[in-house]
Amino acid sequence: MNENFEKMSLSIINGSFTFDSAFNDISQEAIELIRQLIVVTPSERLTATNCLQSAWITQVSVYIMCVVKSESVVPSVIFFACVTLFV
Repeated sequence: MNENFEKMSLSIINGSFTFDSAFNDISQEAIELIRQLIVVTPSERLTATNCLQSAWITQVSVYIMCVVKSESVVPSVIFFACVTLFV
């Protein structure tokens, strides 16, 4: 078995991870949500309800509600804006 694969497998099993430079443009709220979802012990992970109450989801939802009220914005622009601002 490949040594890198073994290392990666052990990291996954142990829940040992870091967010590298690929996450530099990701909001801290989004990173925190991801961190709370990739917990090894299932009972310690966020529930779907808790996810919907997370800071990141709440911010995106509020933003969408504000933008939807503007009649000059089309849905594809709303989606792009949310992905750009909150990811």
